[in-house]
Amino acid sequence: MRPEQNQKVQQYLDAVCSQVKCREVHGQIRLELLGHIEEIVEELRQENVPEEESIDQAIEKMGDALSLGKQLHQAHKPGTEWSLLALVGTFIGFGLLSLYAIEKGGLVRSVSVFTNSLFWFSLGLIIAAGMYFFDYRKIKSCSWYLFWGILLVWLTVLLFGPEVSSRHMLNLFGIDFVMITPFLLTIALAGIFSKWDWRQEKGSLKVLFLLAPGKRRRKFKCRAGSLLKAFVLLVIPCVFYLESAVISGAVLYAAVFLLLMRASGAKLWRVFLVLLVSMPLIGYTFFALFATPYRFERFTAFMHPYRDPQGAGFLYIRLKEAIHAAGLWGQGFTLPAGMIPEVHTDFILAYVVYTFGWICGLAVLALAITLIIRMNHVAGQAGDPYGRLLVTGLAGIFAVQFFWNILMSLGLSPVFSLSLPFISYGGSQLIIQMAAVGLVLSVYRRKDMVAATEKA
Repeated sequence: MRPEQNQKVQQYLDAVCSQVKCREVHGQIRLELLGHIEEIVEELRQENVPEEESIDQAIEKMGDALSLGKQLHQAHKPGTEWSLLALVGTFIGFGLLSLYAIEKGGLVRSVSVFTNSLFWFSLGLIIAAGMYFFDYRKIKSCSWYLFWGILLVWLTVLLFGPEVSSRHMLNLFGIDFVMITPFLLTIALAGIFSKWDWRQEKGSLKVLFLLAPGKRRRKFKCRAGSLLKAFVLLVIPCVFYLESAVISGAVLYAAVFLLLMRASGAKLWRVFLVLLVSMPLIGYTFFALFATPYRFERFTAFMHPYRDPQGAGFLYIRLKEAIHAAGLWGQGFTLPAGMIPEVHTDFILAYVVYTFGWICGLAVLALAITLIIRMNHVAGQAGDPYGRLLVTGLAGIFAVQFFWNILMSLGLSPVFSLSLPFISYGGSQLIIQMAAVGLVLSVYRRKDMVAATEKA
């Protein structure tokens, strides 16, 4: 009888696993312990020890089941990245405080930004908790289906969706589908690239370069299979974003795509080549989007705001005035109503700097940098390539959102629809951001479990 079929062995394994609260690692623990028991039994059998006696001795050598179980519980105990939670909590708390001040100051009268934000935060907290306990590895096998499913829904929106503010939208229970696609596509790309081996491609394309007349032609081989797929994965969503008039989404997606491509093992020349080949098609769509005088004027107003101070340059001028008037400690709750349009969404940082001063603005910047660093730390500790790429991609999204919004609020970059994570008002963004944090915590929670499983 094999040890795994022995009742005493099964009782011993049950006793060990009873002390390990994380049920996800029970299977791996049982396999590992059973392997050790089988090795000991085999050694004893070679010494002509009877089967039943060899099993008893093997169990005895393994040690007390309860003590071993407690040790394994400590080794496989799920962890929580408390510093990351503290940073996100600080951002959300400060965002709620700012929105409360904006609402009480009468700067926004059409909606109750504070009450609505409390609701969205509560819902986002529930979703984040669900993502924390959810095993993120289950998404990996669905990555391709998720990617093409998103594009299929998106194409339907572009063809048949209602047009709101000059772009087609799909509103799902108050959530703007297009605005959450950068996070969804990043989750899909992490799974796709985690299975991607840039060093082994079956098909190749021979490219001939004629260096000079009369000299030999040199043959260079360029692995085309992976590059062609990368080109398709990059271009199609970018074109969809530009067709949806969401330039910030195209920039977000392209930045994260190239980041994940590099993080998955692609050499820099491959990254630059894919970007270079993609630029003509993406650039054509971009310029087609700005063919109308209205959009072109809004884009160029960033460089020359005083050419049209009451039109396209109005917002840039007001942002500069608010930032320059802020001072080190701010002007208090004195921002005039209407000075900064949509102050509760994309330009809430300008309100924060004006009200609380440059000190507070620098604190937001420092916290944002710390948050990205902590997320990259989690990525480095991930137990598998998928978890590492998943956290790296999400960290990339937050980095672009934070720093572009900060530059935009300071008047140092063109204005596009891009909120300040966890602080700006917006249900769609807050919910997906909280879900992303939950996934990051899920990766950290399982870093030791996954690593142990990979070793086994």
